Amino acid sequence: NPKDESLLKKLGQASELMDAAGAWNLEQQCQDVLRRLGIKDLDKRVKDLSGGYRKRVGLAAALVSQPDVLFLDEPTNHLDASAVEWLQNWLDHYEGALVLITHDRYVLDRITTRMVEINNGVVRKYTGNYREFLQQKVEQEQSEESTKKKFQGVLRKELVWLKQGPKARSTKQKARIQRIADMQAKPKIQAKAKLEMNSVSRRIGKIAIEAEGVGLSVNDKNNNLDLLHDFTYSFSPEDRVGIIGPNGSGKSTFLDLIAGKRLPTRGEIKLGETVHIGYLDQHTNDLNQGTGLKRKVIEFVEEAAFRIDHGGKQITASQLLEKFLFPPSQQHSPLSKLSGGEKRRLALCKMLIQAPNVLLLDEPTNDLDIQTLSVLEDFLEDFKGCVVVVSHDRYFLDRTIDRIFNFENGSLKRYEGNYSRFLEQTTLEERNNEKNERDKLGDQSKYKNGLKINLRSKNKVQRLSFKEARELKELDLKLPLLEEQKIYLEKKINDSDEDITEISRQLAELVESIQEYEDRWIELSELNEKTN
Repeated sequence: NPKDESLLKKLGQASELMDAAGAWNLEQQCQDVLRRLGIKDLDKRVKDLSGGYRKRVGLAAALVSQPDVLFLDEPTNHLDASAVEWLQNWLDHYEGALVLITHDRYVLDRITTRMVEINNGVVRKYTGNYREFLQQKVEQEQSEESTKKKFQGVLRKELVWLKQGPKARSTKQKARIQRIADMQAKPKIQAKAKLEMNSVSRRIGKIAIEAEGVGLSVNDKNNNLDLLHDFTYSFSPEDRVGIIGPNGSGKSTFLDLIAGKRLPTRGEIKLGETVHIGYLDQHTNDLNQGTGLKRKVIEFVEEAAFRIDHGGKQITASQLLEKFLFPPSQQHSPLSKLSGGEKRRLALCKMLIQAPNVLLLDEPTNDLDIQTLSVLEDFLEDFKGCVVVVSHDRYFLDRTIDRIFNFENGSLKRYEGNYSRFLEQTTLEERNNEKNERDKLGDQSKYKNGLKINLRSKNKVQRLSFKEARELKELDLKLPLLEEQKIYLEKKINDSDEDITEISRQLAELVESIQEYEDRWIELSELNEKTN
């Protein structure tokens, strides 16, 4: 039938169009994933890329393959903070099954619904996200401690009976003796050793680091690239500074400038007379120097010192290694046998032996487990000296720093507060920029063919209505109260030793409300000024 043939032809054309549209859509998705993960060198061979770059390419390939089950092992390593935010949102909307190993506690808290913990060879399952896992784990440990005490009490009573029991041997008594033997033979769960992280204190003067007009240009593909220009800042002994920015913006290079491993193109960096720098680089290059990875663990640490002053006591390098969870059996193993996390922990150990009073940490959270991260965060909180951190770990930045420098087009822009506060400020800036852009477009729309069209009569000025005047007065009273509440919540977060997720949520909602009220207050105030 000619009509049927015509219909089939049209259906075939429609099918081809749909296939083409699907292919185009997939290509657009691929381009978006590559852009979000900071992958730009699309023509390079994979084998010529750095390890971190290859990891991002592998992650992109996994995401765009649209699998039913997605396995990710530390996917946030080598991503900058904005890429981590995007990945977290992408995984939150991912429709397949996800199995994830990560130290990023914000990612765990946001996207997981079940947790599996492996500890001392024992696998335990928990329902809920990271916050709920912590709550269940605390309750579980309290229950286990209570059970352990009860068990020990019963065992003591049984042993007393065994020593003082009657000489007659009945069947019942034999069963009791057997029960005691079984209780004594029951395997004891060894508590996992806890990491101890201490540093010998070293006096630091009033000035730690002085940067004056510092700039750095590098040669990239025969073009001069301005990584940094005109940076001036005086780092104090109490500073806790976080350096953030896109991959390739110059964060690690900036730490090299401070450490003296690289000279600035312009300007000058001066260190205080008493400054002693401890530098943990991103790739633990110190492990590869000298005889490289053939060295033994104990030899690597003894390169810094044979004996260490620890809490007023002299201890050997071997004893210090045990405090960093390297048992004697592992101390004579070559460095090549260590895992990524163990190498990171060993580099921290050697750095702290040298008693630094200025710490330069480049992605310190990479490859560290959450328990070690928690110990490191506590250590930095008590550290008596200046700390400068390059990190993509938002939780770590929230806990350890109180000032942020963000790389923006070759400049380091300063923001007060931790990472969450930085997000609030940048969100506010974006809203203001959008509002200014809307206002500009609104002004332009008033012009047509070069002639201004008045939206209102020249002789008529818009006045505040009674309702708007009352609203303005209410906002004058409400905004200071909301600001006080905001200060209270921020203080509560800083002082609290408990889970702060709920308080953080309340603070985020409050900040959003304040922004909305401020925008309305500005709008009404401007109208009121025109009226008067």
